[in-house]
Amino acid sequence: MKNVVFVRSSSKPARVEKEAESLKNAGYSVRILYWDRNSNQSRVESKNGINIKYFGLKAPYGKLSLIPYLLIWWIYELFFLLRSESETIHSCCFDTLIPAILTKTIQKKKIVYDIFDFYAESLPENIPPSIRNIVSSFEKFCIRFVDFVIIVDNSRYIQIKEAKIQKMDVIMNCPNDIIVNPKSSPNTEFIIFYGGMISKTRGLMELINSIRDLDNIKFIIAGMGEDENLFKEISSKTKNVTYLGWINYEKYIDFTLSADLIFGFYDPKIPNNRLASPNKLFEAMMCSTPIIVNEETSMAEIVKQDNCGLIVPYSNHNLLKKSILKLKDNPELCLKMGENGRKAFEREYNWQVMSRKLIESYNNI
Repeated sequence: MKNVVFVRSSSKPARVEKEAESLKNAGYSVRILYWDRNSNQSRVESKNGINIKYFGLKAPYGKLSLIPYLLIWWIYELFFLLRSESETIHSCCFDTLIPAILTKTIQKKKIVYDIFDFYAESLPENIPPSIRNIVSSFEKFCIRFVDFVIIVDNSRYIQIKEAKIQKMDVIMNCPNDIIVNPKSSPNTEFIIFYGGMISKTRGLMELINSIRDLDNIKFIIAGMGEDENLFKEISSKTKNVTYLGWINYEKYIDFTLSADLIFGFYDPKIPNNRLASPNKLFEAMMCSTPIIVNEETSMAEIVKQDNCGLIVPYSNHNLLKKSILKLKDNPELCLKMGENGRKAFEREYNWQVMSRKLIESYNNI
């Protein structure tokens, strides 16, 4: 039996645990190491037969003040990996890769490098371009020591094409099919739902400004992030906007299933946003719910190809408003786009398809 350890510099489990579960079911012995940045208490738990270790060290996200905490995390990760009996290290994002490479050098282990986001383009906006370029070059240099690279979307290849890549595959972040009940009866209002990071870079203000004066349209927002206080305040003052805060995944799917439209905007000024292929697109497909996205993103190509939603420019408030009214006034179009998305999900954008690719990749390492 082959042994694999997943390493992730946060405790956000969705993709990690799907991949770990797929490998476990294929006969691999799997462990997970998370960095829990919300607590100073380390702990161990077992979930679905997988041993999970949480390294507790409170630390920020997306700030330069993270650097000293990152160094402590790297030291902890390195000693954890050196003590581990795992033959393969599944390194999730660049802030776990350097200890993995050191471990490989010492103990001749294999590395699978799973690039959730290209690190240089995920750095805070105030980082100078020169520093960003250095980080980018260093990540590409480190990839030469990796046995297998995973990217989450074909469009992401442009970010690493200059690296020396031994083997690579695309494994999208698609959900397991958990829909057992059909959509319920129509809503009395036209419900638009957004679930995810709460940030002004996600087009939330653009949508609020577009629907502020519209009747029988309600915008529901769920999640946590840097701008959550702003949207709490807006929610309290705007009659057709509701901010729920953090909700669990089951409730998130319930809202995705019951909504009339899913909102998926990403500010194209941020390079990683232009290449976004987020869960919410595939979850909307799974739930037979149309989605509206901005045309500057790679996911707009999927929406266009499968005709499962509408595409508008990021900053065109007038066209966004018209597009929402178009769907609100045409339930048949909403239904058809939802059906198109569901067909595409069943054909190729589900985790069962991606799980087979993951196992095949591991078997070929």
